[in-house]
Amino acid sequence: RAFRDGVVLKSVDTLLSVTDGVVLCGRMEKNMTTRLSVMLNAPIKPVMTSSATNHVPSEDTEDDFVVAHYDYASRHLRLYRLRSTLGGARWSAYPEWQCVVLLPDNDEPRHIGEVINLSPGEVANSTRAQPLGFDRPNEAIVRARLESSPPYELATVTNNATTVPRIGRPYLLLTGNTLQVEQASEAWKPFEPKQNGKPLLAGKVIHGARLAGPVLAIHIGNATGPCQDTLVLIRGPEGAIVGECDNLARTAPFNLSPDGSRVARCFGKFSVGVHMTAEVGRRLAASATARLHHDMKLTFDEYDLEWALYIGHFRHYFRIVDLALRYTCDHESPPIHSTTADNYLTNYDQRRFMTRACRGNQLQIIADRWGAAHLVANQSRLVASFVTRRNKAAAWIPDGTFWGDASLIGGAAHPDAAARIGLAIHNARQGIA
Repeated sequence: RAFRDGVVLKSVDTLLSVTDGVVLCGRMEKNMTTRLSVMLNAPIKPVMTSSATNHVPSEDTEDDFVVAHYDYASRHLRLYRLRSTLGGARWSAYPEWQCVVLLPDNDEPRHIGEVINLSPGEVANSTRAQPLGFDRPNEAIVRARLESSPPYELATVTNNATTVPRIGRPYLLLTGNTLQVEQASEAWKPFEPKQNGKPLLAGKVIHGARLAGPVLAIHIGNATGPCQDTLVLIRGPEGAIVGECDNLARTAPFNLSPDGSRVARCFGKFSVGVHMTAEVGRRLAASATARLHHDMKLTFDEYDLEWALYIGHFRHYFRIVDLALRYTCDHESPPIHSTTADNYLTNYDQRRFMTRACRGNQLQIIADRWGAAHLVANQSRLVASFVTRRNKAAAWIPDGTFWGDASLIGGAAHPDAAARIGLAIHNARQGIA
C-alpha cells in the first residue's frame, strides 16, 4: 500500500477502476514525521514500500483524503494528497477521462469537490473562481454531482419511507416482495424475483445492493433463523435472475465491474473470486491467501557482490559479474546461523519484515515474509528488490527496470535488465547515487 511520512495507507474507503489500473481511495493521518524513522516527503513520487503500520490514529487527529493510483502500464504506484478530511466522502472514477472525483457526502455547498486528473497528475478544485483550463476534470465533477460513477451502492427504500436518496442517486424501492430500481440511467420495470415459483424475497432481508450497467446484485439473507445468505444477480430492465451465489457470509463484501459484466465476491475465509455475471458457475480468476516465508536465510558478500536467498530447499544465488546480474537456482543447505539486525528502515511494519539482515560497509540486504529481499545503500536508499517463487526469481530497480521470470513480473524483462541492475548495484557499493 501507499506510504508517506512514516505512515501506510490502511484506511481505505473504496477501490475503483481506471484505465490500465485501479485507484485506492481513502484517508491517511498527517504530520506523522515524529512517530517513525522512515521519511518519504514526495507524495507524488512512486511509492516503493508497502504493508501496514501498527499505529492506531487518535480521534483528535485530522486526516488527509488520498488517492493511490496503481498504474499497471508503467508499473508504478503514485500517491496523491487531497484536502483534509471533513466528515464522510463520496468517490467516483471515470476511466474514459482518467479522473477520480472526491465529493463530501453531505453535499456541503462550500466545498463542491476535488478531482485528480491522473494523466498530468493535477488536483483541481471546482470552487475556483477562474475556469479550470481543461475540460475533463470539470466534466468529471459535474457528472459526479449528478450521478457518481458505477458500480452504485443502492439504498433500499420502502414505499412508506419519508425520505429518499437525492436526485441522481439510484436506489431500490421495495414494495412487499416487488422491487424497482429508481433513478437509474435506464428505466427498470417493477419486478418480483422468484425462486421455484415462490417469491424470492419472502422472509428475507436485503443486506446490500449494487448496480452497474444493466446488472443488479443484491445480497439477501433470512430475516430469522439460520444464516443462509445468497448473492442474486438480476438483469434489467425486465428483472430476470441470471445467477445466484450461495453460502455468502453475512459480512462478505462483493461488487460489480463498472459495466456489470463481472462480479467479485469473497468465498471461504480469505479468498476472492471473479465471475462473469452471465455465467457465475465459471470462475475467471481467484485470489487465495498468501503463502508467506517465515524462515528465509540470507548470505551476503559485499566485496564480491554476491548474495543468496535460502527458502526451503532452494538456494537463489545472485552475483554481479562484468557489471551484469547473474543468477542460478540450486539445492543447498542454508547456513545454520543467519545474521540478525534491528533495521530501523523496516520497523514501521514488523509483521512483513523479519529482523534478518546482512550488512556490508555500504550495502545491506533485508528479508521479508513475501519471499523477497531488498538491497539498501547507506541505510536509507533502496537499490534493488528481489522476489522468489520456488525455482523462479525476479528483480527490480527504482528506475522501473524489471528482470526475471515473466510469470513474476507480469511480462517480458527489459532487454538490458541484467546490465542495468548490475550497474546500479555496483554504483551503490561505490557510493554513487
